[in-house]
Parts: sequence; C-alpha cells; structure tokens
Amino acid sequence: MANTLKKGAAQLKGLAGTAEEKEPAEVRKGKGADAKATVLIGAHFPRAVRRSLAQLQADPRNDGKKINDLLAEALNDLFAKYNVPQTAHLDKERHA
Repeated sequence: MANTLKKGAAQLKGLAGTAEEKEPAEVRKGKGADAKATVLIGAHFPRAVRRSLAQLQADPRNDGKKINDLLAEALNDLFAKYNVPQTAHLDKERHA
C-alpha cells in the first residue's frame, strides 16, 4: 500500500511540475506505444448516455467518428467554456 501511495504522490508531483521527469514503471515496461501517449478518463453514467452517444455516432454528420472522437469534441467544448486549453486531441492518423 505504501508503494502505491508513493507512486501516486510522485505522479502528482510530476503533473505539478515539482518533480524530476521520470516515467512510472508501468510506462517504461510498456504496454505498447499507446501506454505512453494516453490515460484512461472515465465515469459512470446511466445506460441512456451510452445510447445517446451511439445515436450521435450513427448520425451521418459524424460518419467515421469513434466514441473517443465524440468525447474529445465534448471535452474540448467544456474546456473552451471554462477558458482552459483544449487538450483533448482527436485521432490524428484518421483526421490528418
């Protein structure tokens, strides 16, 4: 448990820019290139929210977009509303 707390504290320091740049052991061991580039951000919602996302994805205006693309768009709209950097980038390979 103490080791987990130390890792968490080190990660928070890294995010705050108060610690030396050091990747966590999980990233160094590697779970592919995506392990270094992304993190999971999640929340629990009613099932109706998933159905609504599926309806948006099926809309012809969103042809070819993944759920991640739609969520990134929604997060960027939220960031813009609160005047913070819009950092939720879409899949560049498909949108380039």
